[in-house]
Amino acid sequence: MKKNILIYALGGKGWMGGIYYIKNLLFQLWITTTPSAISKRYCYYLYAEPDIMDEFSELMENMEIVPIEYNGLPQQLLCVCAEHKIDVVLPICGGGYTWVVRDLCLYWIPDFQDVYFPENFSRDDLEERARIRGYMAERHKGLMLSSQDAYMDYKNLYPENLDGVFLVHFVSCVSLALERITGKFEAEVLEKYGIGYNYIFISNQFWKHKNYMVVLEAMERMIHTQSEKVHLVCTGYMQSYGEEDDYVTSLMKFIEEHGLQDYIHFLGMLERKEQLCLMKNARLLIQPSKFEGWGCSVEDAKAMGKEILLSDIGVHKEQLYPKATIFPKEDSEALASLIIDKFQKAERYDLEYGRKYMMEKAFQYAEELRRAIDSMGIGRRENYLSKLNRCREEKVRELFGDLLPGEICIYGIGKCTVEMLKDCIKTLGERKFAYSDSDAGKWGMEFGGGKVYPPSELLGLGIKRVVISSLKYQDEIYESIKELEKEMEIIKVYQSERERNEPLWL
Repeated sequence: MKKNILIYALGGKGWMGGIYYIKNLLFQLWITTTPSAISKRYCYYLYAEPDIMDEFSELMENMEIVPIEYNGLPQQLLCVCAEHKIDVVLPICGGGYTWVVRDLCLYWIPDFQDVYFPENFSRDDLEERARIRGYMAERHKGLMLSSQDAYMDYKNLYPENLDGVFLVHFVSCVSLALERITGKFEAEVLEKYGIGYNYIFISNQFWKHKNYMVVLEAMERMIHTQSEKVHLVCTGYMQSYGEEDDYVTSLMKFIEEHGLQDYIHFLGMLERKEQLCLMKNARLLIQPSKFEGWGCSVEDAKAMGKEILLSDIGVHKEQLYPKATIFPKEDSEALASLIIDKFQKAERYDLEYGRKYMMEKAFQYAEELRRAIDSMGIGRRENYLSKLNRCREEKVRELFGDLLPGEICIYGIGKCTVEMLKDCIKTLGERKFAYSDSDAGKWGMEFGGGKVYPPSELLGLGIKRVVISSLKYQDEIYESIKELEKEMEIIKVYQSERERNEPLWL
């Protein structure tokens, strides 16, 4: 029986790494399947924001894919799954209302970066990543990991939850884009960025673990010690984690202090076609990272048949191919020697070689993906939105059904509370509650038919129960008002770890 597959590509321009990953999965299914067979096995639906649909245009010209534009409402997913009788939704990284269709979800954990580099994340982000990942590990029907390295991390963290876990590698789909890039366009891009020299290339985010400094140190050694006038071109979003981070500033300072301004060129985030042009025309690609899930830029370079220098982390050893060389990730001297050795004699690209290698791997990796998809079975046909609404009604009765409205204060007047009040009206009729909030600027304002009070005034209002309506900040709010518990009940909307992973209002 043919399966209906929903490709879940929400995340927008801020999640282009995930979008490229999804394109790569689709590409290897298409490139390894005959036109007649591809329509017999699966029916594809693409669920994405309108401005992301164009990213899939090349694939949609070659595959039968039904586009479904995200309308901004998170519950739309539930309607889409019911309307189109979806059997599998992939890849899901958790969150939102995906829990309602959990039995359809083929989950994906991209990597475990936060475990190894917690300094790259805020405390809230660390807690959220661990919570969502733990939920996926415990509750999944199917779960994908992109490398053997990631699988070993998963196995160490969740040894009791290995059933239904699949290793699904991917190749790059850049061959489709390269076919549309003309020599004229390449020349225009090189001219636009003032590149009239041979260069090495890095295409990465500017997070600390991407390890740019080892390359800058190698550049300093080559230029000033060994008189090798090599240029480095870098593309990627030029901000590390958090607005207060000074990592990019430290790189700029190193370049200035060592007189490397004429040889190192940070171009920022480019359009995909421009980025591929620069990668194609580089002498070498360098990936110096200290951590990766499965490097997309490495797969891009392999598909072009390029020479690559890779840091000696586990996943890079897994991604090795005949034109790649490993270097110690902290050893700038070894890297400089490799660059000098490879730079002049390296071919810029060999598309035929890259395509042949890519196709060999694509057949292997596509079969990994098909096994994961086919393990999911056929989805149950049910009204998922009704399921969510039943859960909401039960929670509304639990929170508000046994007291008078004037005896209840809802703490937090954000979007979640607005949505919760709609269900309260549906279930219990019009209610006028008291409200409170941590933001002093909201005290005294009218909200939801009632007034917003400072927490200090709740004791004088005859309040018997405070309902904390905040998924992200509920623990912080509780700590700030727990003294009130001597006089009134305090309830969090999400009282258990499972409830926090299965939000009723977003």
